[in-house]
Amino acid sequence: GVHITESLGILMFTALGFVLFLRALDPENTISIDTDWFYRRAARYFTWLAEKPLARYEKAVSDISETAVLPFLHGTA
Repeated sequence: GVHITESLGILMFTALGFVLFLRALDPENTISIDTDWFYRRAARYFTWLAEKPLARYEKAVSDISETAVLPFLHGTA
């Protein structure tokens, strides 16, 4: 009982506050600044970095590993 009554009281006062402040939610003409522009721009450069130079570096290291290091470790060099 008590928990349900308290929960309903919180719900009703929240609904009352919403109804009373509903007029404050009317849209206003403003200029909004999209802050996601910054991390989207950074993500574009990070993706380029990961796809181009880092991928080439990883392939070169992998090729060296497969041709020089792995045969030595397996004893076939």
